Amino acid sequence: MGVKSVFNVSEVETKISKKKPKWIVFCVLIVVIVSSSVFFLFPRKFNYQDLLKNKEKEIVYSSNSLDVLATDKVPVINIDSSVIDDINSDIMDYYQDYLTKFTQGFLYEYSVSDHLLSILIISQQRYADADHSDIYYRSYNIDLENMTLLSDKDIFDMYKIDEDTLRYFITYKFVEFYNDLIKQGYFTKEECDFSCFMESKNIVNVMNDNTYYIENGKLILYKPFNIYTTYGEEKYFSLDSFRFVVKD
Repeated sequence: MGVKSVFNVSEVETKISKKKPKWIVFCVLIVVIVSSSVFFLFPRKFNYQDLLKNKEKEIVYSSNSLDVLATDKVPVINIDSSVIDDINSDIMDYYQDYLTKFTQGFLYEYSVSDHLLSILIISQQRYADADHSDIYYRSYNIDLENMTLLSDKDIFDMYKIDEDTLRYFITYKFVEFYNDLIKQGYFTKEECDFSCFMESKNIVNVMNDNTYYIENGKLILYKPFNIYTTYGEEKYFSLDSFRFVVKD
């Protein structure tokens, strides 16, 4: 009489093989869920270095074109994109137009704030019949994540400000200039009221001729104006007077 086996090895192996895929699926699901949670809780930070056309150069570098004067600095954006190509072309066209005038200097600065690239161009021009130079500003604010050139309205929306608020802000800054000039004895209110003061600055509308630059996340407004008057205000104003911090 044979001894009956307590368990059948082949039967157990079959059961285990049937159960094994369920455990594998369960483990895979756990890995997927954990990975997804990590991705949404800690998304990969935007890195503009991934966009660079030439990895050996900065995101913005100075053009070495023979068309650029040795004393000038013309920016070139180092990103491979048709949008960026158009912007680079526009910058060079702007520079070529600048060369047709009585030039005094052309340079730039730039700032990267997360996914935003902002370039500020400063040019100085002196006309033949003038006894002083004029400063001009131009900026390009680019959303690198969506590869779009931001308009002034895009920037206002991003910083949650409207035109009325900005108009008040700029006007108030010039009121401060006006009051301080009177306090320091450059002129009196009888000699020049606020309307006279703004007219002497060649400002008809404070919202015109404004250049917006994003510097390390701060919204900066550049607004050049005439500083040469019969009251000698050029001694009071400096290049910093054209720079206004709208939002930190």
